[in-house]
Amino acid sequence: MLLSEAIDGFLYHKAVTCSPHTISDYQNTLRQWLEYIGDQPVASITAHDVQRFLYHLRVDRELKPKTVRNAHTGISAFYTWAESELGIDHIIRGRVAAPKANLPEIIPLSKRDVRDLLAALDRTEVWRTGRRRPARSRRPTWRRDRAIVLMLLDTGIRAQELCDLRIEDIDMNSGAIQVRSGKGNKGRTVFLGATAKEALWRYLSKRQDVRPDDPLFATNRRGHMDRSALRRMLAAAGKRAEIPEPIGPHRLRHTFAINYLRNGGDVFTLQRLLGHSSMEMVRRYLLIAQVDVAESHRRASPVDNWRL
Repeated sequence: MLLSEAIDGFLYHKAVTCSPHTISDYQNTLRQWLEYIGDQPVASITAHDVQRFLYHLRVDRELKPKTVRNAHTGISAFYTWAESELGIDHIIRGRVAAPKANLPEIIPLSKRDVRDLLAALDRTEVWRTGRRRPARSRRPTWRRDRAIVLMLLDTGIRAQELCDLRIEDIDMNSGAIQVRSGKGNKGRTVFLGATAKEALWRYLSKRQDVRPDDPLFATNRRGHMDRSALRRMLAAAGKRAEIPEPIGPHRLRHTFAINYLRNGGDVFTLQRLLGHSSMEMVRRYLLIAQVDVAESHRRASPVDNWRL
């Protein structure tokens, strides 16, 4: 069987249990691999071929370590399926080590950063009038964008999860949000607080003729936002607010998680809210929160401040 045919079978198999986003990631990885290695019989491909492909991604294309590691994960998943379905030897397991991926530094937003970001969502960049006077105007999507940022900060949901939300997925009375397309195609429930609910109500109250299956956050053409548009909106607002380090959905997710722990939330509930299958990432958040607590105690220690 040719590699292209086997890839089709793998994707058909994964489509049953995986989210569209995960399928897209598999398609992207395997398409690049097919283009690099050529459409040859699957049984003729060796572990060395996979190593050469990963080297190509890392050195020739200069992709980030995490991206190369994700490619290794995708190809390994393909061979796990091929071993069971086609009886082909798993050439990754025990032969091609997963590339090391440096963990990105977690830089949460401060309270002031968030206030500046929200202010930047309301107004455009400064521009000059015909008389050369500086001016700013209110952005037409400020209600929507403000509700988006507050939801990301208050729930920690992922970018794609937010983009996939429909109006019927939220209960405005309880603030419960049904995330139907979570990572690994696993659903869960997250919650909005009073401030975020008010911002969402203000946005939805201005929309007309909405149906339950309409996008919760719509484009000008009434369709779902996509992740690229979401990232561009946040990056532009962060730039207008002059916030150090780029602003994106995942930075808001980090900010939610760390402040949830700072405010007394427990790690197991946080794991469920974030939709993590393991505690690995939650432990990183916990470590940052504990460092903050230790630093606060050093500054506020009653005994030390009394200088006994």
